[in-house]
Amino acid sequence: MLQIFKKKIMLDGKEKKGLHYYASFSRRGTADSLKLAEEMKEGSSAFTRGEVVGVTLDLPNRIKEALLNGMAVKINGLGTFKPALHTSEVKADPAELKASAVSIKSLNFSPDAKLLTELNQLAKFEWIDEAKADNEDKNDNTDDNGSGDDSTPTPPAGGEDDTPFDP
Repeated sequence: MLQIFKKKIMLDGKEKKGLHYYASFSRRGTADSLKLAEEMKEGSSAFTRGEVVGVTLDLPNRIKEALLNGMAVKINGLGTFKPALHTSEVKADPAELKASAVSIKSLNFSPDAKLLTELNQLAKFEWIDEAKADNEDKNDNTDDNGSGDDSTPTPPAGGEDDTPFDP
């Protein structure tokens, strides 16, 4: 069961003004590569835990090399990684732009369409209050590189539980 909570957002757009709510994911931990390797070993995988760990430890290096060589990286069944760039200067004349002013801000990830479809078919959601979600997120000691909550504000529409929520 995926837990979600209704989060407040202040909007000042032309048509949307005032306080609104959207669904946000409540993270209950992180399954790191060691945990996934153990689960693969216990499941039907023909690989040993050590083989899986070895591949998952080397995979970031291979991804980094491919990205630095100008390639997007597609992991079949998972999705595609591409760099998102940041430019520290904006110039009216393109000849004034310097390559040294460009950096990689983050990586964009596009999930495999089949994976996304399967997740949507299998996912079951339950509403929890925001305080419980905040506590569970604080108990998760994993390093997410400061990415924080990256969910897009999308108001709930037509789900099983659209009951009013009083914060």
